[in-house]
Parts: sequence; structure tokens; C-alpha cells
Amino acid sequence: MTKYIIIASLAILCGCNKEVTYSEGLIPEVDISASAATGDCSASSATGDYSASAATGKRSFAASIGDVSSAEILPSESAKNSVAIAIGSSSKVRAPLGCWIVCAEWVNDVVIGVKTVKVDGKKIKENTWYTVKRGKFVEA
Repeated sequence: MTKYIIIASLAILCGCNKEVTYSEGLIPEVDISASAATGDCSASSATGDYSASAATGKRSFAASIGDVSSAEILPSESAKNSVAIAIGSSSKVRAPLGCWIVCAEWVNDVVIGVKTVKVDGKKIKENTWYTVKRGKFVEA
């Protein structure tokens, strides 16, 4: 049970707001996962709906695959040239200044586009959640 509480806590911290419940077998009733990595050149990935992935450090990578998922590069002094990627439907990404965000847009269960942009602090604000709608990044 402790394992699932930790996973659910990480997912909530990274942006998942889905209520998590448990059956008699102590297995989550939602498809949820979470992953975090720290240090330069670190990599974090999470799969499944409502998954969350976070990474810190320069040249780091955070990716989530699954509907309503999130990926983020956590703010730090060394967070430069890192990439946050969320590919599932209704997913979101965020990163500090100088990092990249990547997000897919879905319509009727079909990917219609994938957008990539560098967080510049002007057009794309740092540490702000974004998703893609109508081919453009919008605040989530």
C-alpha cells in the first residue's frame, strides 16, 4: 500500500488531479504512474493515463505518455536545455526559462499535431502549464 501512496502523491504533485482509490487487492483502480529524476542529464518517463513525470538538472528529460498526463522540468539553477514532453490526449507540460516543451494535440482519439517551443519568458512563460489547442500552445 505504501508504494501506491507514494506513486499517487508524486502524480498529484506533478499535476494529476484524478482521485485515486484502491480495491481489496491494494491495486489502484486508475491507470496511474509517476516518475522523477534529479541531476544533470537525468531522464524520467511515465506511461499510462494520469501519469506524471518530472526531472531536474541541465540537459535533462521528462516524458509522459498517456491521456491527461503531465511532464515538467523542475526549476533549478542548472535547469538549462532540458526537455519536457507530454504526448497523450489532454496532457500538459511546463519548464523553466531556456528549456523546451513538447506537446501533442488530439481530436477524436487521433493525433493531429505535435508542437515544440523553447521557453523564452515572453511568448511562453516559464514554469507555467501549457497544452496545445488549434495548433498553438495555450495555458492549461
